[in-house]
Amino acid sequence: LLNEGVLNLSGDFTSTAVTNGSTGLFRIGGNWTNSGGIFNPGAGTVIFNGSGNQLISRTGGETFYNLSLENTGITGSNRLRLMNNVTVQNSLTMLTGNIEAGASKLYLQNPASSALNYLSTTGSRITGRFERGISQTLTYLFPLGTNASYNPARITFGNINVSGTLISEF
Repeated sequence: LLNEGVLNLSGDFTSTAVTNGSTGLFRIGGNWTNSGGIFNPGAGTVIFNGSGNQLISRTGGETFYNLSLENTGITGSNRLRLMNNVTVQNSLTMLTGNIEAGASKLYLQNPASSALNYLSTTGSRITGRFERGISQTLTYLFPLGTNASYNPARITFGNINVSGTLISEF
């Protein structure tokens, strides 16, 4: 249970209990495995900062408030693998590393175009399905690609009368 403060794990986060993210900061160097527990994201931030492949696993999917990918491994081979669907309620930050959705989906729920903080200088990308909330008449980035190449899409929406989502995959 972490209501506030910082949790630094160089290894895996494994939970079978109720964990309250509240305003806490989780730095995870290994895998995120939730085996039947409940993670209440609150307004907390989870940072994946391992040096190799990492994964997120929870039957039924997992929800984070803020999620940041800062994997320090070799570019192109360091991946955050989603074993189930993952929802990010507020902000997704991509600094280094790739997100591999596989048969699952990454959903950035916040419809603001600024909800994706793409700070990567190495071409971090999402392979697989990526869904974004849409509500503004602006340009939205979809940092898609394959393990070998970065193929982003920038989609500009003109008149938006009703908020919705757009799902993408390269």
